[in-house]
Amino acid sequence: TKVGELPVACGRAWAPLFDVFDTNSIDINPSAKSVFEKLVAVSKRCPSYSYVIETHADKRADSRYNEMLAKARGHAIKDFLQSQGMEYHRLRSVSFGDSKPLVDGNSSAAHAVNRRVVVIPTPTPALTQLSLE
Repeated sequence: TKVGELPVACGRAWAPLFDVFDTNSIDINPSAKSVFEKLVAVSKRCPSYSYVIETHADKRADSRYNEMLAKARGHAIKDFLQSQGMEYHRLRSVSFGDSKPLVDGNSSAAHAVNRRVVVIPTPTPALTQLSLE
């Protein structure tokens, strides 16, 4: 899934997002910012959901560096989402570094696929309970 494709229904999982970051960068690409702005809009319609942001890196550097890079990318996304109006407490980032590649190989295409972000909506039990009362 290229940046720009995402579900709009509450609780629906997103396909992995590619092209969010360039190699060795924590700066969100401009095309990805519009996708994350859409996530903010979805979150406002779905107040009983929180979001797990999974970040992955390619294998161009050593595993320790890739873990730190993926973690910094998760923080960059959370900071951007908060700057767009999303509540920070509804966000959690999990970084996998290069430990879960989707494809094998050392090509630019393989690296781009493995350098991805996954957004997982999760029901927030306390908020769900409050909305039922």
